[in-house]
Amino acid sequence: MRRAVVATVVAVLAVSCGGGEPPVDDDFVGGKIEAGSPAKFESTLLALRGRPVVVNFWATWCEPCKEEMPRLVAAAKRYEGRIHFLGIDVQDDPDAAVDFVRRYRMPFPSLSDQRGEIRRKEGLLGLPVTQFYDAEGDLALEHNGELSSDELADGIADVLRKRARS
Repeated sequence: MRRAVVATVVAVLAVSCGGGEPPVDDDFVGGKIEAGSPAKFESTLLALRGRPVVVNFWATWCEPCKEEMPRLVAAAKRYEGRIHFLGIDVQDDPDAAVDFVRRYRMPFPSLSDQRGEIRRKEGLLGLPVTQFYDAEGDLALEHNGELSSDELADGIADVLRKRARS
């Protein structure tokens, strides 16, 4: 009996302290996923000029993507109005991708790179990858692998500083 109670308490604490995946929120209205292509990616970056852009390449099957997404979501909310965020969902199941966007409450849009064409054009091998573009649309930094909070903050600070000097 005592073991069952301890196991239940541990499970409740793990979920309430951030362990496991957050529940899917069917009422969430936020980021959306559009069909993507290398041309669509380029035209989207062009349309976002004037502010820095953080582009995150992610997939539902990528464990490090799941770990870093809450940090990206928090940064997108914190820097709303100063920095654009854009996701690129790479070679994923469309329904799983929609659930991922809801689960993590992603407030920014994503392009679906169903066949990996954008990833290949960008020369990316693995996931996740995060690119930081300055306000003029130039790639300022590319980070391969899961971003820590500090690495994300440093990348954002770099592109914001460049904007301030312009």
